[in-house]
Amino acid sequence: YAAALSRPTVRVLADARVAALRLHGAAAGVTLEDGREFEAGLVVAADSRFSQTRRLAGIGAAVREFGRSAILVPVIHEHPNDGIAWECFRYSGTLALLPMTRRRSSAVLTIASDAAPEWLALSDADFAARLRTLAGPRPGRLTLDGPRHHYHVKYAESTDGITWKRT
Repeated sequence: YAAALSRPTVRVLADARVAALRLHGAAAGVTLEDGREFEAGLVVAADSRFSQTRRLAGIGAAVREFGRSAILVPVIHEHPNDGIAWECFRYSGTLALLPMTRRRSSAVLTIASDAAPEWLALSDADFAARLRTLAGPRPGRLTLDGPRHHYHVKYAESTDGITWKRT
């Protein structure tokens, strides 16, 4: 990333969404959702494993549904995390506490997708209490420090890998 930014001919556009992609000869063109248009010899699709740009280029991918969901939420905990990430593996799911500041972590709960609605319906206090039960005594009391974000866990891989070539 730093190397790309150091080159005057490389333009990095973060938070931009590609609406259209044109592949022609030795060049490619993109139209962004905001209407801006660009032409270049190379377009890099770095917009996640579920890449819209990859799809527009006609590069296929196999997407596997794992039947798992992740719920992410920032939490404040009683005891300092000492900059250490903790992961607790239980039959009911996996909880990771990823340090953000001394007494604040990002809680990442991975559970069966059919259990997600029950977790999401809990009050903040009940959700924090369940996290505390999964985490054990290490973090101490937990309180939620922001909204919960829910994601279905999927995996995508290119169906033709690096062998794909534009003609």
